[in-house]
Amino acid sequence: MPDQPDHPSAPGGSDQGSADAEHLAHRAEIATAALDGSLEPAARAHLARCSTCAADLAAYRQVIGLARAAAAAGGVEEMPPQRVWHRIAAAVGYAADPTAYSAILEGSPGQPEAHGIARVRDHDTGRLLTIDASGLPAPAGYYAVWLADPEQRDLVAMGTLGPEHRGVWTIPPGLELSAYPLVVVSAQRYGGVPRPGPVVLRGAFAR
Repeated sequence: MPDQPDHPSAPGGSDQGSADAEHLAHRAEIATAALDGSLEPAARAHLARCSTCAADLAAYRQVIGLARAAAAAGGVEEMPPQRVWHRIAAAVGYAADPTAYSAILEGSPGQPEAHGIARVRDHDTGRLLTIDASGLPAPAGYYAVWLADPEQRDLVAMGTLGPEHRGVWTIPPGLELSAYPLVVVSAQRYGGVPRPGPVVLRGAFAR
C-alpha cells in the first residue's frame, strides 16, 4: 500500500479546510489591526506563519495610509465618511456585532498619525464605551473622552484615557447615542476648565 502524504493537498482536504477556518477566525482581527494597530497574540502568531494574511494586512495598511496621507496633505477636503470605513471593514471580513455601535477615530490636522476605534456594547452593568487609540504623543496633562452632539456644542464627559491610550467607561443610563453620535478625545491640562481642550481624535458612531 503506497505511503500517504502527511499533508493532503487535494482541494477540499481537511488541512485546507483547517487553514481556511484559521484565516476566517483571524480575518476580523487583521482588519482591525489595519485600522488601529491592535493585534491579539493568537492573530500575531498566525500572521508570523501565514504569508497570505501578512500580505493582506500590508495591503490594508497601505490603502488606509494613503487615505490619511492625502487628507493630511490637503489632497482631499475631508476624510471619507464613517460609512465608507465601515464598508471597507466589512469587505475585508470585519464581522461587526449588529447590536453594537462603533466609530473609527481619526486624528486632527495637528495629530495626523493618531487614530483609534471606539465601540459600544451592552453589558450586565449597562452600556460600555471602549476606546483603543494609538499614535498620540505623551500629553502635557491628560486626554479626556467625551460624547457630543453633531454640532459638538453639548458634550457628556466620559472619563480619562489611560496611559496606554485605552479605556472603558459606563455610558449614563438614558443617554441616546443618536443624540450624541460623536466620540471626541481632547487634550486637557491639569487644573484647567471643565470643558474640552484641543481635539486630537474624533469620530461618529455607525452600525
